[in-house]
Order: sequence, then C-alpha cells, then structure tokens
Amino acid sequence: MTLVYVFPRGPSDAKIMWIGEMQGQREVETGITHSGPSSQEDDRMLEDAGLNPHTIFFTNVFRSYPPGGKVEEWITFQPKKAKALGFIPRANAFIHPDVVSHLDHLEKEIAAVRPNIMILAGSVALWAVLGAWGINNWRGSLLPDPRFGIKCVPTFNPAFLFKEWEQRPIIVWDYKKVAREWESPELPKRQTAFCLRPSSDTVLAYIASILAACEAGPTWFAADIETKNNQIDCIGIARSSTEAICIPFFSPEYSLGHYSESEEVLIIYNLHRLFTHPNARLIGHNWMYDGPYIAKIWGLFAPCAMDTMIQWHTIFTGLEKSLSFVSSIILQYHRYWKDEGKTWTIGEARWAYCCKDACATFEIKEALDKLAEALNLTAQVAEEMANFPVFFDMGLRGIRQTKEARKAAGEELRPQIKERLKTLEYIFDHPVKVNSAPQMKALFYDDLGVQPVLHRKTKKPTLAADAMEILAEREPILRYPIMLIEQIRSLQVYDSTFIKAKLDADGRIRTSFNIAGTDTLRLASSKTPFGSGANLMNV
Repeated sequence: MTLVYVFPRGPSDAKIMWIGEMQGQREVETGITHSGPSSQEDDRMLEDAGLNPHTIFFTNVFRSYPPGGKVEEWITFQPKKAKALGFIPRANAFIHPDVVSHLDHLEKEIAAVRPNIMILAGSVALWAVLGAWGINNWRGSLLPDPRFGIKCVPTFNPAFLFKEWEQRPIIVWDYKKVAREWESPELPKRQTAFCLRPSSDTVLAYIASILAACEAGPTWFAADIETKNNQIDCIGIARSSTEAICIPFFSPEYSLGHYSESEEVLIIYNLHRLFTHPNARLIGHNWMYDGPYIAKIWGLFAPCAMDTMIQWHTIFTGLEKSLSFVSSIILQYHRYWKDEGKTWTIGEARWAYCCKDACATFEIKEALDKLAEALNLTAQVAEEMANFPVFFDMGLRGIRQTKEARKAAGEELRPQIKERLKTLEYIFDHPVKVNSAPQMKALFYDDLGVQPVLHRKTKKPTLAADAMEILAEREPILRYPIMLIEQIRSLQVYDSTFIKAKLDADGRIRTSFNIAGTDTLRLASSKTPFGSGANLMNV
C-alpha cells in the first residue's frame, strides 16, 4: 500500500490541534486539491466560531485514503473478521498492519505539540485518541485525553457536510465550545452530589424539604424515571444542576423491591403529595413518556409545568430533541452519558445515570428560559405548554370502543383487501406482495422495464407513495394496478393500525400525543409508552 504523507499545516506551538480522519478525503470526494487536510469551508466554519485557522495545527489519523474510501478496510471491531484479514490489535479494535505507523506518528505529533485542546473530527479521530466510537453520540462533549490529559471536543468531520449540509451549524457550535476553552489546558470541573442508595428515611426527608419550599412559594424541580419490564425501577429528582437523589424501587440485590412494602407505599404517597402540590413546578424531558408510567403504576396524575423537549422544540424547531443532543448544545459541562444507564444489573451506575438525566433537565430548563427571553419566545413556549395538561389527560383517558363494532369493521375490510389482491394476481399472472419493496421493484423495474423513480435523498430506486403517483402519470396503462396497490396498502394500514390495535386492560384505545412531534408545530401521536394503542391523528 502506498502512503501519501502530507505535512501538517499550522504552527508547532499551536494551542489547538485539529485531528481529521484520513488524508485525501476531500480531494477524492470533490476533486478539489489543497495543501492540507482543511478545506476552505473548514476554515470558514472555524472563523465563524471565532477561531483563526492559521493558528491551528492540522493533522489526520490516517495519512492516505483507504481502498474504495471504506475505513472498514483499515479498522474493525470484529475479532473473527480481524483474524481473517490479518489485522492486529490496537486499543479496543483491530487495524491493518500498514496503518500502524499512521497511529504511531499521530501519537508523536500530539506529544510534540501538546495543545490545550484537540478537535476530534469524526469517529476515526475519536477512536484514535479516546478509544470511543460513534461521533453522533460523543460530539459536543468536553473530554480529557487519557494519555496526556489534553481537553478534547469531538465533532463531525467536515467531509460529512457533503452528505448532510444541514449539520454545518452543529459543527460551528462545537467549534465555539473550542473557542471558549482553547486558552487554558485545565478541564472545567464541578462537584455533583448524588444520593444513590438512600434509606426510606432519607428519601422522605428529601421530599419533605421540597414540600417545605413549596409551602413558601413556587418551587422548580426536575424528575426522570427509568423503566424495565413496564415497571418504574427508579426515579431521579433534582433541585439543581448538580444535586439529585435517585429513589430505587428495584435493584440487583432485591429484585422484589428495594424497600419494604410499607416503606414503598409511604414513599409513593409522599411523591403524590409533592407532584400534586399547587406550588410544585415539575420539569421533565419528554414527560409524555414518564407521566403515563407514573399514572399507570402509581395512580398519580402529574403533568409537568415545563417539558424541556417542548421548550427546545419551540425555540429550535427542526433540530434533534433528545436530552443528550440538547445537552451537547446548551450545557457547558456536557459529556455524553446516555450509554451509562443501559446496564441494569449494576445498580449504582444506573442510579447515577438517572440523577444525571434529572440534573441535565433542570439545567437545560434554566438555560432555555434565558434563551427564550432573549429571542422573545417566552410567550410561544408558554402557549405550547398550556396545551400539555389537556393532551396529557386525553392520552390517559383514551377512547372507548366496542369489540363488536371493531370485529365488524375488520370483517368488512379484509374481504376488500383479498379481492384487490386477487385482481392484481390476475393482472400480473402471479401473486403480488405489495409491502415487499424488493418484489415490487423487481416487478416494476425489472419485469415491466419501467424507468425507475429515484429517492430524493438516497438517489436509489423507490416505490414509495409519491413514486407510485409519478409512475401512474408516466405510464397510463399502469394507473389501474397502481391504484389497487395504493388501496391495498391503505386498507392494510387501517386494519393493522386501528382495527388490530392493542387495547389496554380496560378495553379502551389510547394514544400518546407529542406536542414537539413535527417541524410544522402541528400535533403528532403514536403508540403509548406501553406499546398499546396507535397513532390516532388520521382518525
């Protein structure tokens, strides 16, 4: 394999080090050549964030472009594949022997430059420096390099913009975090106080302290639940961005319950007193998930006073709404933590994860309050939240339906589906599976030889609803079978989504409304957090 070495550009005493994924990436994708790994657009994004590209040391993990542009040709996390290809272990992965020198050279560069902060542009750079993978998760985090203690900020590789241009503001935002941190080598620290294994007396005292504050006036606090097997296994409550308690109801040691029955009843009773206090101001993130659990498991109607997902969506309509993403944009001390709660068997790790969720929610609310005021959007947020109790109540109440009418509708609908399928089989002289994308593409684009309609984003042949309309206009002889296919699909969706929808134990059908569900700010709905019900918006 031929290695193409490109000297890094930037001063040797740079305080910022930019580490990309592979040399030659931009040249291969765009046909544009330049003297270093940073293109003009990279420079513009750095300048937009208040950084001077000429004071940054630029380099890459790999110093040439992998065969076919596939990084899998050089690195894998699969032992069997690594053994078959002759790859060798490196950190928590396996790499091609030819690129060992690339990684060694990168380590020498980091040791020589010793910047105050490093920008890790892409998953390969993230792995090479921190041993982690998944830039979508880790971007925006402020992390220490384990070998040298250098601050790191992972972000997307600028080459990603050739596929997802809308991510440009996110990269600039991450660069702004670098601009705030580059002058000092010190990693910002703050102390957190999490109570993870509280006794029932400690829990009651904590709740009592919030209730006492509520007696004095409106009191804000954040809450977050973790669930397992349709049960609440713990709840975190935070009164600030750094202090929280996690109340566990199950744990690895006590699978039947962390507290005695009488203690658990007393705790839930006092949570009821807290959540229903007229001065309680509950904060949640996507509380349309947490709230129904609390209602079903504990019989407690507890809509939140502020849902930070709705707050965020109202201010930044169109951006991702997950708690970790919002945290990566809003919070100064953001460090990705959402994988920490996946291991249920390790109690304290999961409880700390729950506390982090609650604290992040509390801090995000405070930050978004200021941002909404600065952008003159406080009234709009209040208007969206005013709808929350109504839709929350509607989701819990559900809709009554009779089994007889439901059965009759199905008996009327399914023969119509069979009749249309039989007609299609007569037209094409073989059975047609209208919901099988491969078979439908083979039918239209191979057997019938119709010119393919390409998906707008993927540029691959598609037979989605809008594509079928185009084909019907283009090929009038196919208009009738296409109409049958669309009718069958619609009837099958109606049958599976509504007539066969899973009902709750009381025989009612429910839906979970999402005020932050669409970019147009209209309402959306889906199945309930328990997997019952359906999207009822079309009904």
